[in-house]
Amino acid sequence: ILAALLLHDLKKGGEPWADYDAAHGPPAAKWLGEPWNERSESFDRVRGMVADHMAQWNSPKATPPADLANQIVSYADYIGSQDSIYVTVPESGR
Repeated sequence: ILAALLLHDLKKGGEPWADYDAAHGPPAAKWLGEPWNERSESFDRVRGMVADHMAQWNSPKATPPADLANQIVSYADYIGSQDSIYVTVPESGR
């Protein structure tokens, strides 16, 4: 989950880098897999979460979260993109 959260927006700026690309999940997952010939179940799982992190907003096809891990990545991305959600960090007892 942490790897997917760190890597999910690698291609958000499009290819070549320009403007926002709504369909950036699948290209990022593909790009992550290109340098390696060997695959593992966990690596493929991370790539799947990266590809599908846009969930119902994914383009060209909606990919609603199929399990808890995908929900966490998708919802964290959504919440992080909202301008109206703030977290106030309490002051330390100085």
